[in-house]
Amino acid sequence: MTGFTAAAGLATRDGGLTVATVPTRLRLLLVDDDEINRDIVLLMLDRLDQHADAAGNGIEALAAVRSMQYDVVLMDIHMPGMDGLEATCRIRSELSETVQPAIIAMTANVTVEDHVVFLRTGMDDVLSKPVRMRELAAVLENRGPRDGGAIGLVPDNP
Repeated sequence: MTGFTAAAGLATRDGGLTVATVPTRLRLLLVDDDEINRDIVLLMLDRLDQHADAAGNGIEALAAVRSMQYDVVLMDIHMPGMDGLEATCRIRSELSETVQPAIIAMTANVTVEDHVVFLRTGMDDVLSKPVRMRELAAVLENRGPRDGGAIGLVPDNP
């Protein structure tokens, strides 16, 4: 089997769509101080045939992006030590443009004003908590891997 892994047959149903697996994996970093939230998003990513490194706060996230190049960072906003906004500012100021990851805010109760603040801080998009499979797949598809693979949302009955 070329391209898709064996997991492609285990597509996930969410809101009338089949979430297809990814022929090429993204390099993902998931940053959230809540272990349960991390576990849930990691399971969702697994169902999308993705793997993510995990960090518990902004300090750990900063250390991770300094040591490895990521395509996407899924960044919680409210964390102890260093929150997601500060971590994003530091990532944007410390990394060269050629290695900048897409940074996706993850937080509950996002207002329009919050969204604007996140984008001005340097974030590329926002996922509302609780994170839903369909929105997670869509935001990853919009970012895509650097080598041209794609995440597909395919109608159940094309």
